[in-house]
Amino acid sequence: MNATTTKKFEPGAAVFGNFINYYSFNPPENRLKFIPTDFLFHMPSVKELNSVAALDVGCNAGDLTLRMYEHLTEGISNSQQNMLSDNLHILGVDIDECLIKRAKEANHYPKNIQFNVLDILDDTSRKYSLQTFLNKIGKERFDIVFCFSVTLWIHLNNGDEGLKKFLTILSGITENLVLEPQPWKCYKSAVRRVKKLNCPEFEHFKSLTWRDNVEDEIQRYLINDCKLHFVKSLGQTHWERNVLLYSKVHG
Repeated sequence: MNATTTKKFEPGAAVFGNFINYYSFNPPENRLKFIPTDFLFHMPSVKELNSVAALDVGCNAGDLTLRMYEHLTEGISNSQQNMLSDNLHILGVDIDECLIKRAKEANHYPKNIQFNVLDILDDTSRKYSLQTFLNKIGKERFDIVFCFSVTLWIHLNNGDEGLKKFLTILSGITENLVLEPQPWKCYKSAVRRVKKLNCPEFEHFKSLTWRDNVEDEIQRYLINDCKLHFVKSLGQTHWERNVLLYSKVHG
């Protein structure tokens, strides 16, 4: 996939979900309200705060990534804040070079936040990018992965098997996963939008078998195949998308 083929000056033509004005219509606070400021302190895997690694998949221009860092280091005790503000490290990745360029330019926390261009389904690029980041902070895996409204775009561009691979990748690199999958109605909206703009159709759309029940299928796959434990729903956005928390099953 190459995001440069997208008609960048027409927001609705973002076939990878790489909308140029995304946070103008879906600001970071729409997700942050579901994440308690002491969120990380309730993670069983985060026993020590000497190094906490987070990944934001599909970070767009980085607005939410930056606000997530601020959010998770605010509203906690001074001692916790001092420790976490130094030791929380977030990697934001997106397929779109222009969006990542904007994210880097807006990054006020270069010691704690890094942005990389990445097609996460590309095995070589993914392993290099993620491992380089983890090695730098002395971690073997991520403590938490955030993935907001990305599954639809992976699914439409890569089919059922591509989505399964994506979910397998996420579950294999983290202890905890915050996932906001899009429901089927969002797929139909995306298809109508590209058709209206005379963009190429999503080649996998008609062959998808995960359709009306796509959210249930994703949940079943994460639990049964990826061995994640569903912890709870953190809430539902105004677009009726569920923000879900999963954790790794050990033993």
